[in-house]
Amino acid sequence: MLTRILTCSLACALALLFTVAPGQAADDQTTTGAAASAPTGPVVTIKGNVYCQRAMVPPLGTCERNSTYIPILVAMDGTAEIKAQVAAILKEYWPANNTLDLDQARKLNDAWCEKLTYCFTPFDIQDKQLPNRDKLHHEIEFGSHYMAVTGVLSEKDGKKWITPTKLEGIRWYEKDTFVPAQMLLPDKPLVQAGDKKITLQVTDKLSFNCILLPAGKFWMGSPFYQIRYQDEFPHEVVLTKSYYMAEIPVTQEMFEAVISKNPSTNIGPQFPVENVPMADIQEFCRILSEKNHRKVRLPTDAEFEYAAQVGTSSPCFHEKYVDQFSYVAVKKAEGIPSNPIKTKQPNAWGLYDMVSCGWHTTGDYKMCNFRGKEVDPTGPARPVQQYADKDGSHGPLYKSRGGWYYGKVRPNQHGANKDNGGYYEGIAIFRVVVEAESPAASAPGLTVEDIKK
Repeated sequence: MLTRILTCSLACALALLFTVAPGQAADDQTTTGAAASAPTGPVVTIKGNVYCQRAMVPPLGTCERNSTYIPILVAMDGTAEIKAQVAAILKEYWPANNTLDLDQARKLNDAWCEKLTYCFTPFDIQDKQLPNRDKLHHEIEFGSHYMAVTGVLSEKDGKKWITPTKLEGIRWYEKDTFVPAQMLLPDKPLVQAGDKKITLQVTDKLSFNCILLPAGKFWMGSPFYQIRYQDEFPHEVVLTKSYYMAEIPVTQEMFEAVISKNPSTNIGPQFPVENVPMADIQEFCRILSEKNHRKVRLPTDAEFEYAAQVGTSSPCFHEKYVDQFSYVAVKKAEGIPSNPIKTKQPNAWGLYDMVSCGWHTTGDYKMCNFRGKEVDPTGPARPVQQYADKDGSHGPLYKSRGGWYYGKVRPNQHGANKDNGGYYEGIAIFRVVVEAESPAASAPGLTVEDIKK
């Protein structure tokens, strides 16, 4: 089962309100290094992103649980000192054009974590029906929460600590009350997509355009101050080759013209084709490759996120994508009608429906983000995560991107689609890329060696 499916109970925590008896810190020095006795001092409230400490451990390469880690909070608001620290970090590291490149994103995240990270000391709950620290840790182990944490601050062993007396969940869409406004502005590409397009012929009368995207490097994943899941570890990714990406998802009209079938639940010629088995996706790409004499394939996970973020390394807050978010491939249970493609604005590189209710299948097998630099990554060589359905079907999972999950949508959020066309988070859709004949085309002034540096 998907790691993020395990966090379904987290929806209940949106209205979280815990009360802790002051001074009830437990003796837990082997786990935390915190003092056994409760700290004294003024009671303050700080706001930020709460998640498992292990999310920040670079060597960890899997999503397996480890009980030795504890909850931590990366603050974005609170005391006068915290507010001043946030302002100082933004002044030094946030660029005037409101768009982060790789180095700026890494420095901003590092500064935030170094200066504004607070570890939770052990605490007990007066009401035994509510979680203690270990139970809270379980709740945020795979998916983080924005919280307002009231308690006493202290410092020990070179770390900042907070002993909570109250925790209140902050709904993700209320974060604009404490997230700096400039961090919620739409992405503006540092390098424009090439003016060059190619047209892929589906039939003699049916075709679609693909836009040339520049080679480059970016910070893939989610910074630690942003709401996130455990599988979104931020790391440097270098794409040494430019590539063409389809302006739109593959439609039912296109797919039926090539494969002569339509497995979709929302029916319409200009709706994305839905829930296509991997074998049929590969056959579709093979036929288009032969017809157009170009290599047509699914995008890699990195290629999709890079395109959705228009090559930037800025944080992916939901508010930045409202104008782009489209109601294509909506599950019937949602009670919302699906729309055809191109009903919302494209991103700044001219790509439509990159964030939507549907989840784009990529060519990478499903796994957590790698915790180190990658160059032209293509995912694991063999399946890492499998599914097993009640009807006896089973097989590998593929990484999916760009979809809606618990009301949130952002390009660096992960999903998984099954090789039989099934899905977990939302209906499976797909779009294609075409490999560029000139690898570094449309990366003005850059060589492959420049990009790799």
